[in-house]
Amino acid sequence: METNGKLNSLIVLPDANAKANLPKDDKGRFVIPYSMVNAIGQYIVIKG
Repeated sequence: METNGKLNSLIVLPDANAKANLPKDDKGRFVIPYSMVNAIGQYIVIKG
């Protein structure tokens, strides 16, 4: 993942079995505040 430092959120398509208490947009995708996101290699870790 690359960023120019101006991201304020990450949009993620939820898995059918996802049970996360995160805000969703009007299309049902998770909208994760960028302050909760850590990118580690190919994985993204969400701080709860």
